[in-house]
Amino acid sequence: MKKLLTILTITLVTTASIFAMGPSRPYKSAEIQLNTTIDEYPVEYQLYYNNVAIEDGGYKEIEVNPLTEGDSTEDFTIRSNSNMNNDLQVEVTVEPTSFKTVLNGDEVFDSEITPRVGWKRQINTITAGKHMDYLIYVFDLAWVGNENLPAGDYVSDVNIEYTII
Repeated sequence: MKKLLTILTITLVTTASIFAMGPSRPYKSAEIQLNTTIDEYPVEYQLYYNNVAIEDGGYKEIEVNPLTEGDSTEDFTIRSNSNMNNDLQVEVTVEPTSFKTVLNGDEVFDSEITPRVGWKRQINTITAGKHMDYLIYVFDLAWVGNENLPAGDYVSDVNIEYTII
């Protein structure tokens, strides 16, 4: 009986493998390629002061504490949106002038206090890829006051230029 069972098992395995192979047929093949495009959109970027946008070419007056005290501004930020497939270079310059006022009606008085730029974040290269509301620059302006200054309305003009190329 054992011999018969062994012969049946071998026959069954052999028969199953023959049927599994099936008749010999030539195979055909093909390769396909799926193509699509995601359009690039021009990089957008904006300067903000205290989370409020300052329009390109815009002008903003910021009230600060009297110049007899040290002070600093809230943060300025530059944010961008991009989906470019190449790296982009960021250039930012901030050039403050010293605080000045007018004495005797026509005499310009220079306080010799110039705000310093406090860089908090500087990303000089935006890497290829999709970036939305990407924070690339953060800075503030700060200065030390002087109790010995004459009264007056002091002004420091600050030129901020920024570009992404």
